[in-house]
Amino acid sequence: MGPADLFGFLLVFCLSLHGLEGADVWTIEGDSPVLPCGITYDPNVNLFWTLQPENIILLLKHPDGRVEVLEDPFKGRVDFVDRKNLKIRNVSRLDDSSVWGGEYRCSQGSRAGERTHLHVRHPPSRVAITGYNSSTTLQPGDELQLSCDADDSNPAPSYAWYKNGIKIGEGRTVNINPVKLENNGDVIRCKVTVHDDREPVFHWEGQRQVRLSVRATGRSWLASTRHHRSLEK
Repeated sequence: MGPADLFGFLLVFCLSLHGLEGADVWTIEGDSPVLPCGITYDPNVNLFWTLQPENIILLLKHPDGRVEVLEDPFKGRVDFVDRKNLKIRNVSRLDDSSVWGGEYRCSQGSRAGERTHLHVRHPPSRVAITGYNSSTTLQPGDELQLSCDADDSNPAPSYAWYKNGIKIGEGRTVNINPVKLENNGDVIRCKVTVHDDREPVFHWEGQRQVRLSVRATGRSWLASTRHHRSLEK
């Protein structure tokens, strides 16, 4: 980037401190969103795409058509649409504006486009049930709390719990208190849903389940038997 390029960039940096109202672009991980550049394109002036508010230069398009991609994560993944709008191919959760801590913006000379906030919706990296191990044997009277862990999805997930196919609760945790002998063999399933109605609509579902093992031994068997007999009276 030569002296003239640097001068133009510094001028835009000063103007960007005042800023323009931002726009939101919603996309889904793996898609190829197009970020709008809200200025009239001038083929005789360098075109910058930067990350605000730090003014990190992502892309520089020269008047002769040469394009410099200055940030490694974007190399091989960016194209221009209508000569000025930025297309990011195979967008990832790491391209989300919240990860970078700012917005995307185009500029030419003293003119700067609006700031664009990129929202990348994606499922969690994993879904897991914690609080019970399938190799563990429970006893009647035990207290059991299961948690459903679905980390780093965007937007945040919702949870639903099922026992043998029947819904028993919502939220990240569910309690089975006290555990009963008849819970032996029960299948507890956590269903995770990530949904956003904004276009393009994003919907994802995942689930995990555990099968409970309950055995009565010693005093726990005697207490369980007495409890059932008292209910029968």
